[in-house]
Amino acid sequence: MIKFKKPPETTFTKYMKIGAIIVALIVIILEVRSCRQQPGTITPETEEQQKREILTPEETFARERAFYASKKYVQEVLQEADSLTFPSYGEEVKVIHSNNKIYLVKTWVDEMDSTGVNIRHTYEAEVERIEERNWKYHSLIMDGKKVK
Repeated sequence: MIKFKKPPETTFTKYMKIGAIIVALIVIILEVRSCRQQPGTITPETEEQQKREILTPEETFARERAFYASKKYVQEVLQEADSLTFPSYGEEVKVIHSNNKIYLVKTWVDEMDSTGVNIRHTYEAEVERIEERNWKYHSLIMDGKKVK
């Protein structure tokens, strides 16, 4: 029976293993951070309920208005309001009706800095409908940090 010797481990293969471990740790850390519950967010059970419910035209309109209210909220918080780009309603915008007249809007905004580079921020805005076109701002979380 022929026995083969295991080739010696080179410095390159050691670094490859270390690099793979570091990448795996980074992926795990990012996944844990994205799953962490932020204050004022909706529980997964509520999100599942939202997916299953059939929306009336009035509720669809109210959610769209909540998105536009959140845009105004973000524009007030970010100083360079004229250089902001939001997605259109319906694409990459998630609006959750949490209770009564409170809505949680989850989406992104692109901000152009002074050097002309676009910076994408993700945000969660909690807004409350006082009247049809009158909204109250409760909280704003941008890039995982509470702003207001």
